[in-house]
Amino acid sequence: MNKRKKVYERDIQSEALSLLRLLGGKWFKIEKASPDGCPDIIGWYKGRNYVIEMKVPGEKPRTDQEIAMFDITINAGDQTKVTSATSVQQVIDFVRD
Repeated sequence: MNKRKKVYERDIQSEALSLLRLLGGKWFKIEKASPDGCPDIIGWYKGRNYVIEMKVPGEKPRTDQEIAMFDITINAGDQTKVTSATSVQQVIDFVRD
């Protein structure tokens, strides 16, 4: 029987944050679960602001997280990119785009 190792959001976040920090810029993990939908990772890189909500594959952001990402998108200006990602590669592609 082939059992797959369970994927945890915190592990994806940790790996993504490590790679983002290697790229440069400044990156932060929001440590506390927030009832207001605050994103998991925020950062600044090459003149842009980034907001990233991490999810395990198959999960989608909660309603409060979707609202927070929408609010950030409309209020933070055109130099801000907001996304929800389920893999480290999605995060890296998002930042390099």
